Amino acid sequence: MSAPNALLDDQITPEEAPHTPPWQAYGAALLPLALLGVLPVWACLVLCLLFGLGVRSALWREGRLLISFLIVGGAILGHLLGLGGLSAALRSAVLGNLLVLYLAALLGAAGLYWGAALLEEGRRRGLWLVLAVGLVSPQPLLLLALAGGALMRPGQDDRRPGWLGREGAGWTGKTAAWLALPVALALAVAFALPQPAPLWNTSPVPPAQAQAGAEVLAPNSSSTASTPATPQATAPRPRPRLITEDVIPAPPAELLAVAGILVVLALFLLLRVIPARRGRPATLVEWLMGAGLVLTLVLAVVLVFGSSTGGSGGGLAPVQGAAVGATGSEVQAPTAEERRLTSFLNLVLWAALLFYLAVFALLVHTALSLRGASRRDAQAALPPEPAAPDAAALHRVRVAYRNAETALEGTGRGRATHETPQGYAARLAAELPTLAAPLLLLARVYAPVRYGGSISTADADAAETAEQTIRAELLTLPPVAPTEEAE
Repeated sequence: MSAPNALLDDQITPEEAPHTPPWQAYGAALLPLALLGVLPVWACLVLCLLFGLGVRSALWREGRLLISFLIVGGAILGHLLGLGGLSAALRSAVLGNLLVLYLAALLGAAGLYWGAALLEEGRRRGLWLVLAVGLVSPQPLLLLALAGGALMRPGQDDRRPGWLGREGAGWTGKTAAWLALPVALALAVAFALPQPAPLWNTSPVPPAQAQAGAEVLAPNSSSTASTPATPQATAPRPRPRLITEDVIPAPPAELLAVAGILVVLALFLLLRVIPARRGRPATLVEWLMGAGLVLTLVLAVVLVFGSSTGGSGGGLAPVQGAAVGATGSEVQAPTAEERRLTSFLNLVLWAALLFYLAVFALLVHTALSLRGASRRDAQAALPPEPAAPDAAALHRVRVAYRNAETALEGTGRGRATHETPQGYAARLAAELPTLAAPLLLLARVYAPVRYGGSISTADADAAETAEQTIRAELLTLPPVAPTEEAE
């Protein structure tokens, strides 16, 4: 390599140097298979693609966590749409299960992100995190995820020398048999593990069917009215209702929606300000990270509130047998437990509203601070403007020079019409060595006044001192007749 090329190579930073990851690093794309027991297949495949992109690009690697949250939230939204929407999910009372599944998926995605980071650093403990995520809902492909994690771990090969035979011997049948035996045993154990039925493959019983079943039993209720109640036929305890009287009022739903929209808009504003400060537009990864954060906040509040209502959907629950009289028109009065429950849930909604507003204020404050810092940096990068000359100092120097020139003319040593101030001072300095220093100083300070420039207060003080020195020395010199050149 020639010297110029060597110098150019030395100037390349490690971040800018081209890097082609080995094929073993793509084992990270197998890690999301550990979540197949919790997430649907399509979500796991998208996560595999995300982790594979993280091997190629550092930007995608940094966005793994929040983009994983976005994919998990998309799976939850897809399941809600499959149930018929949020209102149908509220009526079917499955939001509690969805909340548990959502939290498990979020923790699983976070565990895979942490485990991948540890494995990329060469630490074996990252495999324990992958194993813990997979054991939440065991399934056979967990072994493939563990194999991918072991494959992606870089570092020195710590296997016993010669475990694949002598150098150049390659793979032998005996070696393959010894490797196939533990793999087959592990697969057999994995398939023998209990296979939990994920929530994605189950559909709740529609409320209409349950209501129809109750109507079928209604005509026979009169014939069995005289039958003594048995412990097995005892009516279950009625579910607490959400009421609207004598409780803390809930915030309007429109206000909650507006607060959520404000948070989204503030996040978009922040995503526009940050790239402007860096001098480049926002990337797709950054937009996906922001969307994942917003979707996580929205789904967390919706699922927590929906599961807290017990599937009642915010309305009055059906009145149980003890609450209906002979005519079926009497409704049981609200109990203290129902008042407390309704007030607590309404307080949760108010807290969610305040949380959204606080996040909105924080995002806006951060965006405005970054924009102000960008403007200050831009102003600091501009070249400084020349300082305006001090008018008072200029006037003092002008007066000092005029007085000194008048005093010199009074002794017959005036300035010729063709002489510049510097030439005039040089001629007098040659004739009067005792006045050379003040004359040259006064001419030097007077030059910016005549030709343009800045004068400081110290220059004005020096000019006045030189003028006083010249006038004092002239009193000791005899006057001379003005020459023709001086005229």
